[in-house]
Amino acid sequence: MTQVFGGEIRCSEVEGARLEGGAVWSPAVIFGSEDTTLLVASSAVLGAQWQWLLLLLAAVRFSSSAEDSFEWLSNLSGLFTVASTACLTAARKSSAWQPQVLRRLKIMWNLSLPFRIQIFVWRFFTSRIPTIDALIYRGVENISCPSCVFCGNEPKSLYHTFFSCNVSLKVWEKIYGWLGEDVLFSFEEFLEFDAIQEKMKGVAVKVKINSIWMALIWSVWIMRNSIVFDQASLCFFHGVG
Repeated sequence: MTQVFGGEIRCSEVEGARLEGGAVWSPAVIFGSEDTTLLVASSAVLGAQWQWLLLLLAAVRFSSSAEDSFEWLSNLSGLFTVASTACLTAARKSSAWQPQVLRRLKIMWNLSLPFRIQIFVWRFFTSRIPTIDALIYRGVENISCPSCVFCGNEPKSLYHTFFSCNVSLKVWEKIYGWLGEDVLFSFEEFLEFDAIQEKMKGVAVKVKINSIWMALIWSVWIMRNSIVFDQASLCFFHGVG
């Protein structure tokens, strides 16, 4: 959002002004991070940027008779609309995630699942599940037990927790057997969400399989949290067999 002073000059014309040689006027570079009133001009580039800013500001003429206004740059009309926000969000998503992640998310949002499961699956597909390896990567220290809560052997990584732990694998095997012999994918392919999309052709059946797949990873995570936070002792196979 850009403010227009007196209807005469846009802030973006100052902050985004380009200098000779490709340099760009940037207040974050010119001013110190702790005291923005102190000018840091330790190089010829900063000095040139400061002079360029002074030239730009010299052309500013404030008008007491004109009202300040705001302009929404994501819309050609300058007015805020929900539609322009949706377009802006879609553009940011396309640059934030790989195409295959966007396809998975689209499939997930089109399913009739409880909202809390959809939010969890969104975090799962975008690698935002707080597994131990993810917490360590983000700088979390003093993790008391880095091993898998199910088997106690491997580190608590995303892949291990859901797909390679011998305990969670037994859950997948139970569900796969429950689906019957008519499924068009192997057990190994059942573990791969993208493989299911390639193998299953019928829309109705695919919706059911996708819903089961997402409900399954949600259930594994709930079981994991009960063990970690409630010191629960759970049997995975109650109600599964």
